[in-house]
Amino acid sequence: MHTVQAQLDAPVHAIHIQHGLQAEADQWAQHCANICQQLGIPLAIRHLNLQPEAGVSLEAMARDARYATIAETLPDNGMLLTAHHADDQAETLLLQMFRGAGIDGLASMPTCRAWRQGWHARPLLSFPQTELQAYAAKHQLQWIEDPSNQNTQHDRNYLRHEIMPLLRKRWPGIPKTLSRSASHIAAALPNIHAQAEETLQQCLNPQGSLSIHALKKRDENLRAWVIRTWVRQNGHATPRQAHLAQIEQNLLNTTPDASPQVSWGEGVLRRYRDELWLTARRQPPPPQTTLAWPDIAKLTLPAGCGHLARQPDEHQGIPDRLWRNGKIRIGWRTEGIMCQPAGRQGHRTFKKLCQEFHIPPWRRPYLPLIYADEQLIAIADYCLCGEIEILPGDTLSRLVYQPS
Repeated sequence: MHTVQAQLDAPVHAIHIQHGLQAEADQWAQHCANICQQLGIPLAIRHLNLQPEAGVSLEAMARDARYATIAETLPDNGMLLTAHHADDQAETLLLQMFRGAGIDGLASMPTCRAWRQGWHARPLLSFPQTELQAYAAKHQLQWIEDPSNQNTQHDRNYLRHEIMPLLRKRWPGIPKTLSRSASHIAAALPNIHAQAEETLQQCLNPQGSLSIHALKKRDENLRAWVIRTWVRQNGHATPRQAHLAQIEQNLLNTTPDASPQVSWGEGVLRRYRDELWLTARRQPPPPQTTLAWPDIAKLTLPAGCGHLARQPDEHQGIPDRLWRNGKIRIGWRTEGIMCQPAGRQGHRTFKKLCQEFHIPPWRRPYLPLIYADEQLIAIADYCLCGEIEILPGDTLSRLVYQPS
């Protein structure tokens, strides 16, 4: 990058993540600082404070923390470059096969992908390690070997030191061959993703849940792709095959009145009637105190509750003067809430209305209730309550609710 940076449209920066897992960690950071100083490349050094958890791979924890820290440093539309090469790709493909990965996993590492607020590219992915070592020797580059790379207790190191040499002995070009296979699989992914995205839109309900009835019209493999796509778009780790089997058995093929759930990582998939809902495992506590809605178009609600907005409406809604007069407040579910939906006879309990509007039980404590003084006048944007006095000259606003 130093040799070509004059041809680039963006500056080159370096980042070193000090994991604190090796006694020589400070020496490695100093080595990086010396090299960057010689080349005139700005360097950021970030320290991790890893707290190993029982049952969690330290290697995976370090990787996740490393990339999260890099993402915090990456500017908008910046590109992270990593030096993964063809041997890394070959190892990744084999490891994914040994784990029984699906097509996404077998595609291994992409050469370039959208990542966080920018991009992640691997420009050396087509080069085997031997060529890179020859280049480094020719140009007298200095580098440090991490001794943990020799620890064959790690699956990748075992594959690298024990298995790959045997494969190369029989098939010398195996790294490039396996890397090419991963590229062929990756080339098929856009079509699969496009079909999954199209089907997802056909199964998606307006409130963001998935229709089980629509899902079950598709074959099981396409259902799995749709669920993976939906989960990924909502910012959660995609479920593994074992989780998909649980979803198939416990959520899709159970009675509508059951309330099962399947959890993995930070995600929880639940069934409510004929719908699948995706939630976070750790939910913030429901709000307990009311808040004022001043005379503004959009209001951000407490964590876990989303946003409320108002939009002009010529025919029905809440008079804007109530906002101007400071009358509008937001509250939350309490015992004994009753509402007479506008234009209908009789009062309904909050629970009955939630059932009518297909609002699942776990979302009800976070649902905003709109009050004018002490009178309940709306349940989010699902319905207006009672008769709201509309005076001559009143302009109206309808509510738009965006849950988290």
